[in-house]
Amino acid sequence: MIDLFQATARLMILATCASVAAGTCQVEWVTGVLYGENGGQGANPVRGIELAVGNSIYRLEYAPRFFQPHFRHKACWEIGAIWRVNVTYLQDLGELIDATCKGQMDEWAHGPVRLVQKYLDDLAKDPATSYLQLMASSRWKNSPEFEQYQN
Repeated sequence: MIDLFQATARLMILATCASVAAGTCQVEWVTGVLYGENGGQGANPVRGIELAVGNSIYRLEYAPRFFQPHFRHKACWEIGAIWRVNVTYLQDLGELIDATCKGQMDEWAHGPVRLVQKYLDDLAKDPATSYLQLMASSRWKNSPEFEQYQN
């Protein structure tokens, strides 16, 4: 189910990318969901993010000596954070020029991450019960399959 934000973002991308040539979309600003962030090492490292825009995930690179994203919200660096980015072109290995994030999250991407984080936290506290807590969503607990599983 697409929420209003996702629908607006996709419409904005479609309007911006009306002149697509050979799979390259020449854009300035697009909105997407952060799926990952990583960085290089050495004197001139190149860092990168994976950003989901529409139905695709793009790897966008940036050089920290020219641009470093600084966000007020720590959540902006978590998987599922909604970023608005300025890119040279929206394509794999596009160059990230600027980015903004207001701490908003896409729950379809962030929810599973929170579930795994909770599982790992519970596992550290009590390894015996953590698996059942992970699998015991209210829908699963109320299902006939769960009842059979317990017996």
